[in-house]
Amino acid sequence: MFHARCGDHVRLSEGGRTATRTASEFNFGLVFSAEPIQDDELFEVSVDKKAIDTVKYNESWIGSIEIGVTACDPSSLCFPASATDLRNGSWILSGKAILKDGCTLDGAYPLNLNKVVEGDRIGVIRTRNGELEYYMNGLTYGVAATGIPRRVFVVINVYGKVAQVSICPKAPDDLFVPVEPEATPLRLVPTERLRFHERTGSLVKLSCNGRSAERLRPFDEFNNAVVMTSKPLVDDQLFEIRIDRLVGKWSGSIEVGVTTHDPATIEFPATMTNMRTGTIMMSGCGILTNGKSSMREYGEFNLDDLKIGDRIGMMRKSNADLHYFINSLDQGVAASQVPSPIWGVVDLYGMTLKVTIVDRDEREEQNLITRRNTVLRENVLQSLNDITEEEADDSLTFHPNCGSHAAVINNGRTAHRPKALDDFNNAVVLTNRPLKVNEVFEVKIDKMVTKWAGSIEIGVTTHLPTELEYPSTMTNVRSGTWIMTGNGVMRNGTSVIDDYGQNLDKLQAGDRVGVVIREGGSLHFLVNGEDQGEAGTGLPSNLYAVIDLYGQATQATIVSHCPCCSPSTPTMFYQDIHFHSVHGPNARLTNNGKTALRPHAMVEFNDAIVITSRPLRPGEMFSVVVERIIDRWSGSIEVGVTAIKPDDLELPGTMTDLDHDTWMLSGYVIMKDGELLGHGYMLDLDKVKTGSIVGIKRHDDTSLHYYLDGVDQGEACRGLPELVYPVIDLYGQCAQVSIVSNPEAMVDIDDSTSVPQVESHVVSESTVLPTQHLLHKWHDVCGKGIRIVESRASRLHDSPSAGLAFSAMPLTDGELFEVLIETWVSHWAGSLSFGVTTFAPVEPLPHSMSSVKETTWYVQGNNLISNGDVVKMNYCTSFDWLRPGNRVGVKRCQDSSIHFYIDGADQGVAAFNVPKKLFVVMELYGSTCGVKLISKGGSAVGHGDAPLAVLEIESPCDKATTIEEESEDKRNDEMDKSIEDGEIVSEIHEIDAMPHVFHECHGRNVQVSESRLAAKRVSSYNQGLVLMSRPLQRGMLFQVMIESLNPRWVSSLSIGITTESVISLSLPVTALGLKKDTWVISGDSVFHNGHKVKSKYGVNLDMLALGQTVGILVDGNNQLHLYVNGQDQGVAASDIPQSATIPLVDLYGMCDQVCILSEGLDRSLHSPSSEDHVWSDSREKGNLEVREKAETLRTKLDKMNENIQCSSHTSPTSLPVTSFILEKSQKATNNDSYAKSPSVSNLPIASAPSVPISPVVSPVIAVKQPVCDYLTACLRLKTSLCLPNGYFKKEAVCFCLACSPSGLAPRKSELSGWTLLPLQRRIDQPNTDVWHGAYLPVLLGDVRRTLDVGRPLTPSELGMGGDYKKRSGHKLEDAESSQLAISPVLTPFHKHPYVDPKTKEPLAAYAALEVLVRPGSYKIASPSEWVTKERNATILVSLLLRLEPY
Repeated sequence: MFHARCGDHVRLSEGGRTATRTASEFNFGLVFSAEPIQDDELFEVSVDKKAIDTVKYNESWIGSIEIGVTACDPSSLCFPASATDLRNGSWILSGKAILKDGCTLDGAYPLNLNKVVEGDRIGVIRTRNGELEYYMNGLTYGVAATGIPRRVFVVINVYGKVAQVSICPKAPDDLFVPVEPEATPLRLVPTERLRFHERTGSLVKLSCNGRSAERLRPFDEFNNAVVMTSKPLVDDQLFEIRIDRLVGKWSGSIEVGVTTHDPATIEFPATMTNMRTGTIMMSGCGILTNGKSSMREYGEFNLDDLKIGDRIGMMRKSNADLHYFINSLDQGVAASQVPSPIWGVVDLYGMTLKVTIVDRDEREEQNLITRRNTVLRENVLQSLNDITEEEADDSLTFHPNCGSHAAVINNGRTAHRPKALDDFNNAVVLTNRPLKVNEVFEVKIDKMVTKWAGSIEIGVTTHLPTELEYPSTMTNVRSGTWIMTGNGVMRNGTSVIDDYGQNLDKLQAGDRVGVVIREGGSLHFLVNGEDQGEAGTGLPSNLYAVIDLYGQATQATIVSHCPCCSPSTPTMFYQDIHFHSVHGPNARLTNNGKTALRPHAMVEFNDAIVITSRPLRPGEMFSVVVERIIDRWSGSIEVGVTAIKPDDLELPGTMTDLDHDTWMLSGYVIMKDGELLGHGYMLDLDKVKTGSIVGIKRHDDTSLHYYLDGVDQGEACRGLPELVYPVIDLYGQCAQVSIVSNPEAMVDIDDSTSVPQVESHVVSESTVLPTQHLLHKWHDVCGKGIRIVESRASRLHDSPSAGLAFSAMPLTDGELFEVLIETWVSHWAGSLSFGVTTFAPVEPLPHSMSSVKETTWYVQGNNLISNGDVVKMNYCTSFDWLRPGNRVGVKRCQDSSIHFYIDGADQGVAAFNVPKKLFVVMELYGSTCGVKLISKGGSAVGHGDAPLAVLEIESPCDKATTIEEESEDKRNDEMDKSIEDGEIVSEIHEIDAMPHVFHECHGRNVQVSESRLAAKRVSSYNQGLVLMSRPLQRGMLFQVMIESLNPRWVSSLSIGITTESVISLSLPVTALGLKKDTWVISGDSVFHNGHKVKSKYGVNLDMLALGQTVGILVDGNNQLHLYVNGQDQGVAASDIPQSATIPLVDLYGMCDQVCILSEGLDRSLHSPSSEDHVWSDSREKGNLEVREKAETLRTKLDKMNENIQCSSHTSPTSLPVTSFILEKSQKATNNDSYAKSPSVSNLPIASAPSVPISPVVSPVIAVKQPVCDYLTACLRLKTSLCLPNGYFKKEAVCFCLACSPSGLAPRKSELSGWTLLPLQRRIDQPNTDVWHGAYLPVLLGDVRRTLDVGRPLTPSELGMGGDYKKRSGHKLEDAESSQLAISPVLTPFHKHPYVDPKTKEPLAAYAALEVLVRPGSYKIASPSEWVTKERNATILVSLLLRLEPY
């Protein structure tokens, strides 16, 4: 009997053997067995009454009885609403899904409880082996689950359409004896989904994780496209495929069958009917066995007549008979005595281009039968009459006929050259119809390769795509053709304009090219939307657009110019939402993209997927209203979301075919990546009616909720990424929907993410959206020694290796995945490894980067490694040098290349033609203990593949560290006593005492010194805005000194303060263009957000002279002060908000160079000469044009400077006399210095650039004598190695002939030609007065690693191992890689090519370390080699550098 405790809506009767649910309710109907069931004892109930016959409310109810077992004791259980909510050891059959503790185990159990009728008997049994089986009317349906505990109660949910059940009496012997059914129901075994084998015919491309197969070059080849299942078929298991794409060029079509040949070893034939052993194939309407006809007429279908969407299945029955199924209809026995094992075979022959393996879908099967039984002619005519002219499909696409090396994909929107690295031509593609007058045909270049010369060509032609004899290149066509190629125009193969417009050969991925025919037959070409001018006149009508994917251009996609399909813009995230131009072939868009419909709704029921033009905003609800229902089909609208961008999505027949990043609600079933995730959701989309409003919303807790007419239907699933696109499948009954403007969609956006307000009269070229959401997340699956907390990943224990961490999602093209190093230790060698892999993170994980078996590219040290092999040595700056504050990133670009980034700097191409689906992988190894994700979206809009701009974190290469623990006062005292030479002063600027450096974010005309303590404007008079890298504390003075003035211009520098969020924006042309929390002092006026708020304030900054200083300070009362030459000019502005913390300087007009001063630093150390600073040889890519926006405030000074600039192109500017005197004196000194230096006698003489002197009278500034140029060059080499200045003492000693100091004669001969950089001493260093001196030659790449550790490293520690002898020429035969070899003699050993960043001269660079070795700790292997194994027996004394002509 039933347990006395039961659900709130259930009443027990008949002595506790009958359970009846309250008629007006559908849930809370749980009942339990009174006692735990015994092994092999059947507990059976009969369905007495269904609610459908009694209650008027139940027409909207879904679901039926649910039955299972649970370890929960009903005596103490708090009853949930339904059985699927039970936990703690509960197995439930709901519909045809087996759930354990609410999670799906098997979504296709053969017993479907939703189909029970009154009188059916449903039973459950636990076998003595712990297996759970279900029975219906005495027939077993097989094992549903295993591992069932011994003590379980039966639980029954009198749910939905079932209103009453009763316990069936037991058999007389009180034990149930299973009755074997005559015909076992079809069983879909709950195992891994069936896929195609990776070995295929030569022209097959697999996709959707092996579930889809496509024939390449469909217009050139009709065979060589055989695919087989990845594993043998199981008896009574249906193997079914769906036809996704056909082409009308060939005769014959798909062939399907089975074979005994293993796909891992078979030699694939051109067509499977050629196999002479172990193969049975259905071809046309006949059956062929081993290539010979065994049945001429089979079934009711001819495979050659099947259409897109039709399904073909095959099954080997347990009696060894082979059956075929067409659209779920059994065609009867095709062959008997079929051997086992067998694999499924599909031959993509003739007209068939693409198929997909599908699971059984009763709705689809019924719809296919309905379509077949429909009189197509009558319905086609009727449906065509229903289509308005607006709805007719007149979209411009590529014609499927194209060049032999090209292919058209993406429903005709995209053309590509599949074998781009093998072929460079024969890729001509035409449009499907002629261009209309003033209709713009424009394509975006998606992919490029660098192997070939030349690029895309575009034009028009009178030739029809069906009649053209496609040439190798369109410029070879001699009639009716106009083509733009390079920067010229050709007509009928002859050049008519040589220099027409922008050179197409220089375009990059992401650029757009177009063509348009104006009224009167005028031909115009467009590049990135810009009309290049008239290219021809008097052109005829009916011209087809044509592109030639030649050379570097390998893929292009048509850009739609309707309002609903406009090209992506930076403001896309804030545009009104509409449907994207990417949609299924049976879908149409109208009403400016707000309405989607299926025009031929009477004869087509699928292939009508539509996706939105942009992702959902945070908290935004997306809603559509159902406008048309066709009741002839089964199933209805399907709604969900996907993280795949529309432009990256090749739409499948149904969204459930996608195997990643897609969540869909179909009926009341929740599916993720094509697999069942949940069953029995509150909303059943198959029940929606005309006028119903269906909504979808991603909540902040990553959950997805559906809404019906504004009512929340509850959580459907969770774990969604931040950016998801809503998807609608106009399936079955649903034929038309329109987007509803939802008030909830207009979410409030706080000040930090709002779009800056621009005055109405100002016209801006672009709108910048500084949203600061993190683009990426860490995957939950990670190494056992790694802890993931939100955006941070760190090691759990103090060990050198912790395992791997992965990105949660694959990389998206063009997005930079970047991490910031947060924690670091010095006692472990090595550093993190960082890269990408095709390995999807699943347990068990590889323990290290080198053990990943899948395709992987990663950086370790400074080498690029792929699959365990070093593919590029010295690819980038060594990761072993990274310290807290450094940033590391990786990006997959649109040309399918991988780039790595260090502190925002692109390290160059790491690999070409990488796979699409790549996860970021990182190994926290050695000194790197913890990192943080910092890659953010929406902060900047770049062009092409320029690195994204992110908030700057100060690089430790500019921030010195010290080994010796000295007090701050002592270090400052030593700095004041430092040597007054250009390079040394530059290095002193990098000491920790300096509170500010310039940020990498700056105007396009600004160049920042390598120390980031100086900035200069390199061209024009504006675009000179520079920001500081750190916020300015209240009460702290920030000052700069004017180092150069150019009297060509008028006006001068401006200074001020702004908010930190400006760093992530595009910078304006001048500081007055900043519009949020910005105060600027320019001239003698104060400006707030570009508006003048005070005049005649303080000293006029336009009158400042060379060498004078200007600064700002915000006091404790939030008042802004201006300081000129250290004098406070009074309060400039009040009520400065706490958010305004970033100082700014605008190098405008006359002022073209400044340097930062710190309090207490002697101004006499500075000179108005740029020789004090080492300048980068190029500006950062991320700051070139990417970070600019249109000027929002134009003044008379701007126009005056523009006129000056225009005139300067024709009249040279004379230099002041004083600059020539200074230059001449410096050159004379330099010549003497180089002439006396034997080691670099051929080095070029560096001359000081001329310094523009202001006509305004300025104080006299003493000009210091420059130091030896050889020492300066060696210090530049040291800077290029990114060695922290804290490792060194203040002295740098040069041993060239001109600089050899007195008193060092004994060492002069051996150190001749070297520069000595003494190292700081350790506090715990022993007394070394009697220790012996020696030298250790080192590779340049090993200098930093050695200094970081603080002692000489052995070859094994440096990773040389057994290769050390070969690389170093060891003389000690028994030397091991764990020994340290040093020499009492200093000789140049490891020669490295080096280019001086200043002179650009190629040089040979050498490095060595001077060491002290304890007496008695080493053996003398030869007069020039000592060997020691004792780690603590050596101490580093100094670094030695040497340069020679290469």
